[in-house]
Amino acid sequence: MNCACWPFTFGASWLLTTFVTCSMHDPNPLQPPPKRPIAPQGTAHGPGHDTRTGHLRPVIEFLLAQGNCPAQWWHTDGWRSDPGGELHYAFTGPIDAAQLREHFAFPESIVLDDAGTIRDGVNRVDIYHQQPPTPFSFEQP
Repeated sequence: MNCACWPFTFGASWLLTTFVTCSMHDPNPLQPPPKRPIAPQGTAHGPGHDTRTGHLRPVIEFLLAQGNCPAQWWHTDGWRSDPGGELHYAFTGPIDAAQLREHFAFPESIVLDDAGTIRDGVNRVDIYHQQPPTPFSFEQP
C-alpha cells in the first residue's frame, strides 16, 4: 500500500488493525471536504487582533495562499479605515466567489457577492478586489 499518511496500529501481532487518516482511504472520496465555518463576530486574541476583523482572517489567509496580494501593502495588517470608521481589505487580484463558497460557510450577516466582494455589515468591514481606476472621459484618447 503506497500512502503518504501515517498509519496508527493497535492490537496483538496476530491481529493488526490499521487506521489511516488520508483522503486516499476515505470511504466516500467523492464527498467534498467540509466547509470551514466563519463566525459572525471575531474575538480578541491578543495584541494586533481586532474583534471586528479576526473572524475573517481565515478568508484573508486563504486568498493570500492563492497568490493574491494586499492592495494596501503599506498598512501593517492590510486593513484600511475610512473616515466613517469602516474597515476595508483590498486585494490586487480578482476574488473567486465560487471558490470561497466551496471552502467557507459564511453566516447570514456576511454577504459574498458574485464579484467576490465580502461585506460584513454588522462589523462594518469588507474585503474586495481593488479595481484600477477608470479614466475620466476627458482622459481617454
